[in-house]
Amino acid sequence: MNSTVVITQSGDRGRSLVDRLTGLGVCAIHWPLVKTVVYSDSDIARQSRLMPDQVDGILVTSLTAARVLAKQYPSSDWRWGQAVCYCIGEATATPLRDIGIRCVVYPQVRDASDMARAMLSEWPAGGKTFVFVRGVQARRVLVAALRDGGHKVFELEVYDTVPTPVEQLPKLPVNRALVWVLFSPSGVSSLLQSVAHIRADVQQGRSAVVAFGRTTASALESAGIPVAWMPTEVTHDGLIDTLLRFLREEKEYGI
Repeated sequence: MNSTVVITQSGDRGRSLVDRLTGLGVCAIHWPLVKTVVYSDSDIARQSRLMPDQVDGILVTSLTAARVLAKQYPSSDWRWGQAVCYCIGEATATPLRDIGIRCVVYPQVRDASDMARAMLSEWPAGGKTFVFVRGVQARRVLVAALRDGGHKVFELEVYDTVPTPVEQLPKLPVNRALVWVLFSPSGVSSLLQSVAHIRADVQQGRSAVVAFGRTTASALESAGIPVAWMPTEVTHDGLIDTLLRFLREEKEYGI
């Protein structure tokens, strides 16, 4: 394998993914494009006090939001008891199920648009009230669709993602093709800032990009960066399978 896989996911999950790929003989490096800044308990409580006492459910579309939320449920400041969580994907639901919170994961739902369709199919008449637990830069597709369908949605910001300064990142290898793995729209924005020549590299075949999920793929396409592959199963296992297939076939892509 003549390419280096660049994993841009931050934190322990990004590092563990690099370790797994390395163990499979893949040349991989950790290049976290963004840092996650979790809001304080007091700030989350302050926002919560501005929302209704009774809600029909909590909307959770990211693993980071789920992990923050799992720490809020046992808190005396958490206002909504054992409210059911509506999650995108089993991986997102896991931290909440681990503490006994009931989670609904709709089958075949892979992104916010899918989730909106599933929820509107279940409650076509509207009238429900939800809290959307999200990052500052989360897209508002789900919120807009549910509100258009007659539901109330309140937004609770629990974390932000900020670009990692380039000088804090490891040097990229030279004379090797790079396979960038992007995990979020904020990561795409940071990539464009950190690697000014990324569009030209991809378009000229010096690099390729793998998108982890359709939201990330849409952000890449909007930025004019072609997506070579996207895992069918949006999990680390699915991503590893995709990367191994991609690397076996890399000559077809000229990298």
